[in-house]
Amino acid sequence: MQLDLTRPTLVITGAWNAAIFSPGWIAKNLFDYPLGAEVPTVQVIGANSDGPRQIVYMKNMGLRTDGSRVELFANAGDGEHFERVEAYAVKLMSVLPHTPIGSMGINFHFVQADASDDLLNRLDTQEGLSQHFQVINSQIKSKFAVDDNYVCHIERAATDDGKLVVDLNYHFEKFGEVADRAQKLFGAISDRLDHAKALLLALYDLDEYEAVGHDFAEMADHWGQ
Repeated sequence: MQLDLTRPTLVITGAWNAAIFSPGWIAKNLFDYPLGAEVPTVQVIGANSDGPRQIVYMKNMGLRTDGSRVELFANAGDGEHFERVEAYAVKLMSVLPHTPIGSMGINFHFVQADASDDLLNRLDTQEGLSQHFQVINSQIKSKFAVDDNYVCHIERAATDDGKLVVDLNYHFEKFGEVADRAQKLFGAISDRLDHAKALLLALYDLDEYEAVGHDFAEMADHWGQ
């Protein structure tokens, strides 16, 4: 099973001023590069339902905003990188203290290639559609409470090429209303990942995964990785 880190790990909604988020502004205000410094940077053009999107990577962490949300990308699946994402999110909110903040989400996109028939059949519904047609893919969406702060949106899909895809969004709806946002953030990604792993084990007997992000090996020395 793979954990796809080319998708955003942490999302904070709000009224962000997207025009200021140039690579130079990000380097100076989030990564503390002095003015005039050479900044090792990778810009990735991705795509989603809204069209192309540009993600700026520095020190193996990506950032993107469209004005309504800031997305942060860990690009490595260890606790250190998750803590860095959290720290940069806290710093971003401190640099822009007057930005109205909405909700916060922690996202995990898992893919099990070559899933067994038994695993895929767990997504079968009771209506018997597969008895009448060849089902190309199936999706199931659910929402459940995790604790006093988080609800989890979970979407499961069985694809026509034999993959099981599980998307989990741990959603903190009233994040903008809490005073101790930093305290709520630090350690949150690893905590939610532990919850996700336990859930995948309980539902699908899946307990091993590989975190996969962009391959920026040529930048490792520049970023101190």
